[in-house]
Amino acid sequence: MIFGTPVLVLSRRFNIGTKSLHNHRHKHLTPQLKAAILMARKPEEIDLEALARTEGESVISNLTVQRARLMRLAEMATDQGFTHQAIAAERAVTENLKLMSQLLGQLVQHHKITKTSILISSDYLNLRQVILQALKRFPDAAQAVANELAKLEAEAEAEIMGGKPLLLEASSSC
Repeated sequence: MIFGTPVLVLSRRFNIGTKSLHNHRHKHLTPQLKAAILMARKPEEIDLEALARTEGESVISNLTVQRARLMRLAEMATDQGFTHQAIAAERAVTENLKLMSQLLGQLVQHHKITKTSILISSDYLNLRQVILQALKRFPDAAQAVANELAKLEAEAEAEIMGGKPLLLEASSSC
């Protein structure tokens, strides 16, 4: 299980139920024990923080070596006129740099959500005016539409303002 052997394979090999193997893995195989088995050491000797630090350094080191190798391949392909291979190697270098940046925390994704209410657009205000103007001949309908539009506008205002009243500040200098 620790070495990545599927539970089903182990179940068949040792004639043990898969549920028993799952229970064993979750109840008895601590992270320290897994690391100890993988490193052939006693669980008490494994410092998970130190292991994570050294493994992280190893990953960074391997990525650096890989990038150098990919850059040499890209240069060789370019020198020999193998454009497609050079482009593929450069793409791999870019992916390597992206992964390295993510590992080092230099590449951060930002998300921005923008919400715009149509009730403040000039097109809406023109449409509102046209509708109410057309309904002037039907006072009851005009009043009903005006009431519904006022409700929509009040809800939009509350949402935009976050429930805070609009305050106008003035200062007087006498």
